[in-house]
Amino acid sequence: MKTLILVRHGAYDERGLTPNGVTSMKALRVVLEKYLGPTAAFYSSDAARTIQSAAILADGTGCDVCQQEFLYSSQDTKLDCESMMQLIEASAADVFVAVTHYEWVNYFPAKLFARQGWGEMSQLFHVDKAEALVIDFETRAVTYVRPLQL
Repeated sequence: MKTLILVRHGAYDERGLTPNGVTSMKALRVVLEKYLGPTAAFYSSDAARTIQSAAILADGTGCDVCQQEFLYSSQDTKLDCESMMQLIEASAADVFVAVTHYEWVNYFPAKLFARQGWGEMSQLFHVDKAEALVIDFETRAVTYVRPLQL
């Protein structure tokens, strides 16, 4: 596995993604296409908004989206970093895409750098809905990705 893409789900309401959320995720997919390698694995939490967001990103890749309950997060939950690392390490994919929530995309990268012995991240990010961080495991580069304005 060479690349981890952490994606925050699109805008939503009680029914799931809003029309703006769908549009934003489609626009993000266009930008993320250049990061998807020959093999990619798509994961989401079990929340409807992440499942829908991941399905939009995976559309056209021939890949299924696997749901992982531990990828759900809120202010009241602790990130299960060990489960995430086990899933990443077990994956044979070149690119591991996790569509999840605020806490994962904004706090997990720093924990990943510390766990891997890569030192501190040179920059912290605030990742909003329908935005992503691309982490290259070989170069340790972190790229902040926003959707194109369609």
